[in-house]
Formats: sequence, structure tokens, C-alpha cells
Amino acid sequence: MKQKVQESKTILVLMLDSEKKLLEATKRYLYKKQINVLAVENTSNAWIQMEKIIPDCVVMDNLPNVDTHYPFIFFMRKSEKFRHIPVIFLTAKGLTEDRIYGYSLGCTMYISKPFDPRELEYMIKNIVMSKNIWMEYLLSNYILIQESITEIKKKFKIISCLSIRLTCQEELILRRILFGYKIKEVARDLNVTKRNVERYISRLLDKTQTKTVSQLKELPWDTLLKPIRANDGNRTRE
Repeated sequence: MKQKVQESKTILVLMLDSEKKLLEATKRYLYKKQINVLAVENTSNAWIQMEKIIPDCVVMDNLPNVDTHYPFIFFMRKSEKFRHIPVIFLTAKGLTEDRIYGYSLGCTMYISKPFDPRELEYMIKNIVMSKNIWMEYLLSNYILIQESITEIKKKFKIISCLSIRLTCQEELILRRILFGYKIKEVARDLNVTKRNVERYISRLLDKTQTKTVSQLKELPWDTLLKPIRANDGNRTRE
């Protein structure tokens, strides 16, 4: 028993052919098979439509406009926006050299005219399904890579901070900053001037290569410092 290709969603195909009757007949058939066809008759209109909506696949006849169709594929493959779109050539040309040239530019597959619309249907579905599987694979790997980068950054922060040597006064000020003390509260608590506290905070930012107090607080101090007690200092923070 033959298995049908799983149809999870409607496929959108941009079909470029100068034969209006063929376009309409193919469009009607594919529509019944959950494949919507956006029909155009030249590459200029194809570009206009692709700027509006990105198709899942492009089907195009390479005759009689071979001089414009080959450059069309060439520029598609150079575009970050369109390079992933598979291209199927409808061709009455059987010359191996022409097919090889088309493949070298980025054509995905050929189908010869006259063709059975069922063959084109399953060719489109298989190509799009394969593309979607590959895109999902890339996305899942991208997510894993991003998660790994995040973990590496966290570890790098810890390793970088391990080399930081704080003076007693810097650590006293840092601990209070981590508890949420304001500069004037730190100054009063340690019996120093606000200017003095600001100078120490600047030194802490330089040592940790951070730009703001918020970034300073984000560093993994719970790993780097001994447990911070609420009564660390001259008074308890209420």
C-alpha cells in the first residue's frame, strides 16, 4: 500500500511559465492537493510577488526565457532572504549540459514536459518537507548552541572574576551594594564620604570590566564571595 506524503499545512508555490493554459490547469490541480499556486509569466513579476510573500517553492519553465530565468536563480541563491527556497525547472530540453548548468546555479530538480501533475505534486511536497525538516534541524541546533553560549558566558564570568583581588574596603562596599544599599547609606554605614564610596565603586567597575552598578550586581558573587550575612558591617539592613 502506498503511503501518502504527510500534509501538515498548505504549501505556497510561485509558478513561472509563459503558457497560460498550463499555468491555470496546474494551478487548479494543485489547489485540490493543498498546494496554492501564485502564477506569474515573467521574472520581473516573480520578484515583485516574492517581495510580498516568500513561497515554499518556485516552479519555473526554462524556455523560452532561458536568458532571464537562469540569472533569476543565480540572484535567488545570492540572496539571504530567498536562497533557501527550492526551485523546480519545467523543461522540454533534454540536453545534459543544460541540466548541469541549471544545477550549478542552484536548481533543485528538473521535470520534463509534458509532465503528470501528480509527479509535480509529490515532487513539490517531498522537496518542501525535506526543506522544512532541515530548517527545523538547524533551528533546534541554533537553540542548543545559544544555550551553550549562555552557559559558557556564565562560566567565563566566574573564571574571570576568580582572578579579581578585592581590598578589604572594596569588599565591604561591594557587600553593601549587593544588599541594595545606596551610596549615601554605604558612606554613613562605613563613616566615609560619598565621594570616597563613588571612587571605590569606580575601581570595582574597572576591576570587573562592568559599566554600571546593575551589571556589577549580576556577576556571580554568591560563588566568589563567602556567604554574605545581613549583619555584615556596622549595622543590620532593615
